[in-house]
Amino acid sequence: MVISELLEALYFRQINELTKKYKEFKKLYYPNDLESYTKVCNQYIRDTIKTKENLREIVEDYHQHGKPIWQQQSNQWCDRLILEKLDSSLKNNGEERGKEVFELYERMLKKWAFHLDEYAKWVNNQDGLTILELATGAGLGTCAIMKSLKAKSKMLSIDVDFACVKNADGLAKYLGCETRACGLNANFWNLPFEDELMDIICTHYGLDESGELQQTLSEISRVLKLNGRFIGVCRKHPYIRHEKIFKMFDVQEEEGTNLLYKLRLYSGIENLEKIAKEYHLKLERYKVFTPECGHERILFSFIKE
Repeated sequence: MVISELLEALYFRQINELTKKYKEFKKLYYPNDLESYTKVCNQYIRDTIKTKENLREIVEDYHQHGKPIWQQQSNQWCDRLILEKLDSSLKNNGEERGKEVFELYERMLKKWAFHLDEYAKWVNNQDGLTILELATGAGLGTCAIMKSLKAKSKMLSIDVDFACVKNADGLAKYLGCETRACGLNANFWNLPFEDELMDIICTHYGLDESGELQQTLSEISRVLKLNGRFIGVCRKHPYIRHEKIFKMFDVQEEEGTNLLYKLRLYSGIENLEKIAKEYHLKLERYKVFTPECGHERILFSFIKE
């Protein structure tokens, strides 16, 4: 388990204690005993939150007092990179790693990620674009866009995790576009770019796996050019990402979705459309993909007005 955006919000007053506990559990059980690792993490959540009523009170507390303040996590290394992480991350920097990500992309395309090519077409809709990707992650969305990047377009892919950023660099080398595409270590709440720089901002599951949605949308709007597009892929039902935690406290989908909204996390395309309007982002279109296995997902496009 990792400290998800939901846990980060629920434990915003005890984030250091939570991080310490997860590190202890990881040292004891990971990666040799994943079952025990998951079990002790889940038990810690049950023991500290305790009841559904307490959960609701924590959500209300965050709703009133939570802020988009960077929290160091055991699985993220945006601001404090240790030598061990640096050494392992640099292995992702080469062409060999780019090939591995590309081959993974091709395999997943046949299994569940059949939406990726259409996502890339929406992003690479013309030549000469300046493109910013939010959340490199494992690199599947990055690969889809980078492999069809047009000759005069440029692409930056950002992530809070240094190792993930190196996935973008490795892909750029493998695909032969390293002079027009690269990764950058940064977070969504304070994008390191001047106003109205980007033609396209895109994300493949980055939005529904990050915190403080309003702050993220504010930064997206600031950095986008007028009539620029924000294009992304998200889960149709965000509850499913957090279902195991919610069900510990008998929270079903309708209430869980409302709690996500109060926590300023992604809570569905309808709420996203409503919030985005506050930042001059208008929903142009979206398409639902329903795979034979796995969750339903939405490909969306907003325009900055």
